[in-house]
Amino acid sequence: MYEIYNLTATDNVEVIEAAGPFIVLAHRYNLNAKKQDASKAFYNARLAHKTRQLICSLEKDDVIIAEGMMQWMVGTVEMVSGASNVFSYMGKLFKGKITGQKAIAPRYSGVGTIALEPVNQEILLIDLEQWPEGLVIESDMFLAASGGVERSVIARSNLSSAMFGNEGIFNMVLKGKGIAAILSPAVREQLLVIQLEDDVLQIDGHFAFAWSAGLDFRVENAGDSVMSAVISKEGMVNTYRGTGRVLMVPFEMRPSANQGDGKQE
Repeated sequence: MYEIYNLTATDNVEVIEAAGPFIVLAHRYNLNAKKQDASKAFYNARLAHKTRQLICSLEKDDVIIAEGMMQWMVGTVEMVSGASNVFSYMGKLFKGKITGQKAIAPRYSGVGTIALEPVNQEILLIDLEQWPEGLVIESDMFLAASGGVERSVIARSNLSSAMFGNEGIFNMVLKGKGIAAILSPAVREQLLVIQLEDDVLQIDGHFAFAWSAGLDFRVENAGDSVMSAVISKEGMVNTYRGTGRVLMVPFEMRPSANQGDGKQE
């Protein structure tokens, strides 16, 4: 038996979202900030640049956690690495080098609580039952998932999206019943959710960060010809065609911050 004090019941911690076995916390201020960093920490807090942290309750479900992201855990917890032996691990490691995915995502079960490393990005909790064909994300956006979620890797089905789409050659697909915790470039209130019903979405720039696995993603001319693209000055655009959803932000995304740096400004 264990008790955890001062985790959520403090003035400095805000519960942002909860679903399945997960709770997303926001640390309002770094109370240990050095004097010379106090001004920066103050304005970061005013601009809602708060460090996020994911808390997992194993009493509600098993969880799968991105490699290297566990900060601490308490209780009777069993961890399964997903690699049965050294050869299995080396195979997963080689595959991870090729695809850019993490080699191992340990599965935790039992009775206990797990806290993940703090991150300086937003954390979204997504119910995958609302994405029946699967959710496609960039590999470094995966943080954790409940036990019923399956992870897989897909490669681009066409040359244009692989070369010009700015989304990588390989992506991770999350599918099944459960909750996925992913890193997001924006808070939920700023996200645009585009629902397509046998239609087409064209985006000029790196604004979309997750989409339904059933959508056909490729890079095309903005118009019906090269000349129209030149005249409109839009050039090549990311095109999503079919039925499904796209999550996007209203501003150009910057490169993802490192996961789990443990720093709070």
